[in-house]
Amino acid sequence: GYKSAVSHDGIEKNYNPGFIKHDLPYWGNREYSVDTPYICYGYEFSVDNNDDAYARRYSSGETVSVALYDKYHEQVLGGLVLRALLQNDVVSAEVVDPDTLSFTYPENLVPNAYLAGAYFKDGVFHRIPAELLLYNAKENALDVTVAADKETYAPGEEVTLELDVCDARGNGVAAEISISVVNEAVLALRENDVGIFENIFKRIEYKKYFFSTYQDRTLSREQGGWGDGGADSFRSNFGDTVYFKAVTTDENGHAAVTFKLPDTVTSYRAMA
Repeated sequence: GYKSAVSHDGIEKNYNPGFIKHDLPYWGNREYSVDTPYICYGYEFSVDNNDDAYARRYSSGETVSVALYDKYHEQVLGGLVLRALLQNDVVSAEVVDPDTLSFTYPENLVPNAYLAGAYFKDGVFHRIPAELLLYNAKENALDVTVAADKETYAPGEEVTLELDVCDARGNGVAAEISISVVNEAVLALRENDVGIFENIFKRIEYKKYFFSTYQDRTLSREQGGWGDGGADSFRSNFGDTVYFKAVTTDENGHAAVTFKLPDTVTSYRAMA
C-alpha cells in the first residue's frame, strides 16, 4: 500500500534524497504522501476487542488481551513485535510473537499507562500507535462508616466516634484513614467536593505534571461571646475544624476517636 525503497539497514527511504521515513501507507482512495503531516499507521493493537479506552479498566493481575491487526483489519501472525509499556519511563519492553501479545496487568501501572510498540517483518519495522490502559481504581476502594455515640451534644461536650473500614467484599481491613469534623457553616460556603480518591487515580498525561490543592476557609471569630451559663461561663473556643487527624484501624477495620466540641452552637459534620 505504499511506494518506497528499503535500505540495507532495514529503514525505508523515500525517493526524495535525504528524507528517511518509516512505513507510510494509504487507505482507500486517499494516499498520504511524505509531505502530508498526518501519519496513517499500517498496523494497530486491538485491546480486548474494545476501541473505547475509557471502558477498559484493569485490576492488578488481570489479563490484557492484545492482538495485532493490519490496515485491512486482518490479524497479523507472522514477524515479531516490540511490546512496550510506558509511563514517565519505559516500564517494560519485550520482543514477542504477534500471537503472544497478551500480558498480565502489573500492579505498578497506576493510574494508567500506554501500550506501544513496533512490528518487524522482512527487514522493515512499522510503528504501532499507542493504546491507553487505565487502572481499575475501584479494587482499592474502601467503605468507611462513622457513628457517633449520641445524636446531639451541648457546646464543649465530649464526643466519641466509632469508625469501621471494609473492603469491596465487606471484610474489615486494617487501614489508615483521615478523619475530620468541620462546622457545617463552612461547608455551606463550599461543599467538600475535593474528590481525593478520584484525584489520586486520575489519568496522567505523561510528560506533564498535575498538582491540585484545596484551600481551607474559616469563619472563626476573633473574640469570644457569652454563653447560657451566666457571667462566669465565658465561651472562647469557636474553631470551625474540630478534629483532623490520621487514624489507624485494627485488623478488623475498627477504630474510635474522642474529642471535645468547641463552644459554638452549631452543627458539625464528621468525614472520613
